[in-house]
Amino acid sequence: MAILGFGYKKIDFERKGPMKGGAQINHNANITDVQSATIKQGSASRDAARITFEFTANYEPEIASLKFEGELLWVDKPEQVKEALDGWTKDKKLSKEAMVPVYNTIFRRSLTQALIWTNDLNLPAPIRFPKVTAENAK
Repeated sequence: MAILGFGYKKIDFERKGPMKGGAQINHNANITDVQSATIKQGSASRDAARITFEFTANYEPEIASLKFEGELLWVDKPEQVKEALDGWTKDKKLSKEAMVPVYNTIFRRSLTQALIWTNDLNLPAPIRFPKVTAENAK
């Protein structure tokens, strides 16, 4: 299983108001569509799934919102790709074999981008960083 190709189609940030004390940061990822795709590798071709997604991060109460829309290609064994496509067509859900690498990639790539953008917007990071204290430095 592999993620081949990853890109954003739309990036939307909005600063709604000033920081007043702490902020509650909620982030989420949703799959919005899954379609069949074919990847050509030389003279061979492989079945793949073109997965469209949305990633959001909201800073509450009414401080800011971030939204990424994008797509990626997921490649696996033909039977795994078919199972993922059939599951999406039937229930709008990905198979477990597809879900884990797809969501991990979306969160890893999107949180990394959000970290850059929130710094430019003077917002707290969307993820917590470890803090070193004098007691931990021993």
